[in-house]
This record gives sequence, structure tokens and C-alpha cells, in this order.
Amino acid sequence: MNYFNLINLCLQELNYKQVSDFGELVKSDHKRIKELVNRINSVIINSADWLFLQRTKDFELLPDTYLYPIDKIGRIDFITLDGLKLRYNPNYAAFLNQYEIASGFSIFNDKILFKASDKARNGTIYYYTSNCAKSTDGTEKLSLENADDETLLPDLSAQNAIIFGVCLQFKSNPEHPKFKYWLAMYNDAMSNLRSAQVLSGAHSPKIVINRGV
Repeated sequence: MNYFNLINLCLQELNYKQVSDFGELVKSDHKRIKELVNRINSVIINSADWLFLQRTKDFELLPDTYLYPIDKIGRIDFITLDGLKLRYNPNYAAFLNQYEIASGFSIFNDKILFKASDKARNGTIYYYTSNCAKSTDGTEKLSLENADDETLLPDLSAQNAIIFGVCLQFKSNPEHPKFKYWLAMYNDAMSNLRSAQVLSGAHSPKIVINRGV
């Protein structure tokens, strides 16, 4: 679902008049809803290592090279190098000085560090993207900006969490007549997302959206 449709559904649920053009969203309440859609989309997506965020990036290390720049890569899960699975090692100093190096890789100053080799090596980075949206051509981006940008949330059920999350934030008053309904719908949408995306109970996300802006 694109940014404009999400905003209009929020307006409808909040009993505001929907708009026919993205350029009409100029009122203060419109701007607040636009900001909330983006913020809650980001909160939900960044709350866990969801399956739909998994990405890979292939790379090559030249002989006697042990540094690889991190370029638009999110949270790294693990790396393979010539078929060998490497885990993160916090001892970056050992990699920088190339001494007493344990297995794995480390990170320092936006570079991934490896043990040097006199041979060229091929690797793959397995990571979770930090992006939350994509444009119509499929290019991923950090946030929703244009009317036709889409959330990375995979289906309508998950996207409902944004709509009802916005309503909860916008009218952050438990005494509001629709507050309990919005909360129930938000929880239902999040339950569906967790059941579809989380493979183990140990990895279930804890998602907190604070009341107010």
C-alpha cells in the first residue's frame, strides 16, 4: 500500500475528509498524520529482524586485502567467505593489526574487517536492511516521501498496524470512544505479522509506541 493510500485510510478512520491529491495535505493535522504514518511504519519495521527485511550482498576481497566498506548495509547477521560462515568478533584491534585473529569478522569505522589472505576471495553478506520504504521502481529508501512510495510491510494485514497505530497516537486518549477498537485492531494486525514472520518464540519482537508525539 502506498503512502497516499495509507494517509487517506487514516483520515477516514479518524473521521476526516479524504483528499484526492497528495498536494492537498497541507493542514496541520494532515502534516501530523503524514509524520505519524512514517514514524509508526519505521517503529514496526525496525522492531525485529523480520523475514521480509533479509537481504544479501556479494563482494570480492582482493589478495592481501582485509577491509571492505559498508555501503548501504543494515544489521549484519553473518558473512560467508569462500563458503566459510563467519560470525561477528568484537576484537577489531586484532583485525586492524592482523595479529592473534580469531575466526570471524569485525567492524571499524564503516569497514568490515577480515583476516588477510594472499588469495582473492569471494563472499556474501547476509543482513537485514534498515530501509522502511520503496519507490515505484523498487528502489529501497529509509522513509516514505512521495505519494506512490510503498511501505516494506508485506501485506494489508501488516499495513493495518500502521493505520490503527496512527489513530492510537493521534487521539492518544484511552477514553476516546474508538480507542479500544483501534487498540484491538492494532494488536490483531501485529499478531498476524508476528505469526507470519517470526520463526521462533525467542525472537518475538517487543513493540512499544509511546503515547503522544
